[in-house]
Amino acid sequence: MLAPFGRGIAADQPAVSAALTAPCSNGPTEGYVAKLKLIRRQMYGRGKLDLPRALARSSMISTQPATESPFAWVG
Repeated sequence: MLAPFGRGIAADQPAVSAALTAPCSNGPTEGYVAKLKLIRRQMYGRGKLDLPRALARSSMISTQPATESPFAWVG
């Protein structure tokens, strides 16, 4: 099961090394997508009570300034 994965990595070695050494990242994009999915889940009622609790806890330990809205990225 891992052998085909290893062969694929070996065949695409230049792309793999470029991805590991590049200074840029798609982390901000992934974070934006995660926020959008979270809002959609809340809108469709699939967000259970543990979800708002986790959001409240994360906003308490957030490094964002208190004056910035948590939904400023929405536009």
